[in-house]
Amino acid sequence: MAESIMTRLKLLTSFFIIGTLALGTGCAWQKIPVAHDYSVSEKLPLKVGVRLSSKPGSTVVGPRVLEEWKDMGLFEEIVYPYREDDDVHLVLTLDIDGRWVGSGAGAGVVIGLTLGLASPFIGPSMEGTHTIDLVFNKEEKRIHNLRSTVSTNVSWGLGADVNEVSSKTDNLLIKKLANAGAALITEKRGEIISLGQS
Repeated sequence: MAESIMTRLKLLTSFFIIGTLALGTGCAWQKIPVAHDYSVSEKLPLKVGVRLSSKPGSTVVGPRVLEEWKDMGLFEEIVYPYREDDDVHLVLTLDIDGRWVGSGAGAGVVIGLTLGLASPFIGPSMEGTHTIDLVFNKEEKRIHNLRSTVSTNVSWGLGADVNEVSSKTDNLLIKKLANAGAALITEKRGEIISLGQS
């Protein structure tokens, strides 16, 4: 009989541990898409000086977008920060703007009302809409404007590490903006090269 009670206690303890792990990890999920690398078939044979606009999006995210462009080999050379006496073919003003809109305040209520059972399925989320504007100048004269809009959706469980979610979301946004800008530049490659070499 003592053996039967001991077996039942071990079994109950095992179920408790498994249940705790299942519910605990169930609310730590993250739905953050992966941004794919953009490949450039050939560098634009231009030395481009880059200025960032004064918008917070540009000053915070802009330098990391430029690093992505350097890594993918978009231009022969990127001079950042650009100074008036730098010898470049073109000057690019990079303007990034946008915002995040969060939702999910009700998610905590629903999860609480279901005693945590809904946590593997719902949680807070954010949707971001950001624009990247590329203004090419030569000798202080605006010669070409390009613009793209990037949308990003992420969601996570209430038990997720918010620092990890934030870091992954920032990396996703930067990669998407860099890819969108590179796609615009690649699409207008011939025009940009002829403007820079004229």
